[in-house]
Amino acid sequence: MRAAANSLARHGAMSMVAAVMVAGLAALLLSGAAPSGIADAELRSALARAPGWNETFASRPAAPEWIRGYSPWPETIGNRILLNGEVQVYIDKPYLNRDLLEWKPGQVRLVAERMTPADRAAIDARIAREKPSARAAAALGNATWVSTLLKSSRSFQYGYIEAEISSDLDPSAWPAFWMLPAKWGWPPEIDILEIPGDRIAHQTLHSLPGDPPPHPTVRTQTGPAFHSYGMLWRPDFIRFFIDRKPTACFRTPADMHQPMYPLLNLAVGGWAKAPGRSTPARLVMDVRTVRWWPLPEASAAAGAAAPPGCAG
Repeated sequence: MRAAANSLARHGAMSMVAAVMVAGLAALLLSGAAPSGIADAELRSALARAPGWNETFASRPAAPEWIRGYSPWPETIGNRILLNGEVQVYIDKPYLNRDLLEWKPGQVRLVAERMTPADRAAIDARIAREKPSARAAAALGNATWVSTLLKSSRSFQYGYIEAEISSDLDPSAWPAFWMLPAKWGWPPEIDILEIPGDRIAHQTLHSLPGDPPPHPTVRTQTGPAFHSYGMLWRPDFIRFFIDRKPTACFRTPADMHQPMYPLLNLAVGGWAKAPGRSTPARLVMDVRTVRWWPLPEASAAAGAAAPPGCAG
């Protein structure tokens, strides 16, 4: 998620390292058994074992498994917005008296809506009580939408992780599935999926303080139907997937050899288009599964060389 909040800073430009147009995307295979029809040998090897984490949303996401702010720090209003031009504040009932997360067995819906006067009052009360930085207070004061974010309390180092996601492709919607370091801070950041209002799935690595653009990125045409967005993360390389078809391969940056946790969120504005009169009053992002498979021990061993064709 292209973002900045206090210690987080975000670069504004993205450059394409590879572009892949995916047509006729295959149906997602959800079995834990060794899958057939997957051309990537490394992915087949990872999927041959049972998932280490298999979130199917059989029950409503709740703490301690799922947390509603960005960071592992104690809850603050500054933990509910990023300073990159987004116009939403992430809310939930315990903290800001309203929850936009919708759940039914097997699926969660992250919802964004235009801010109500009651939302504005609750946010302003938190700003007055907690006194965030001037920059954060200004961003919070200018926000005009409220939305939903889920942060997993789990963290991983290496393996294959994917989520099955469908989202509005409105020009002002910015759905994302991404990872931040468990020790907190930025960078690194792994964006397994961002769709910043352009019908294009962006998959990106952000690495090393002061790292200038271009960032290792792949852009792939996508659509509103459910697709799986995944990442095979090894010590030697990172390979992105859509519907378990590879889209790009990059050498693993030096600062990505550490546990990281996944997030799901629906931003408004920012990298996407600013919302206007024509923007629907309600935007949605649906998630059916989030799964992680550990690597076989041999694959998780450091020191291997990245395969030919990996950039970086």
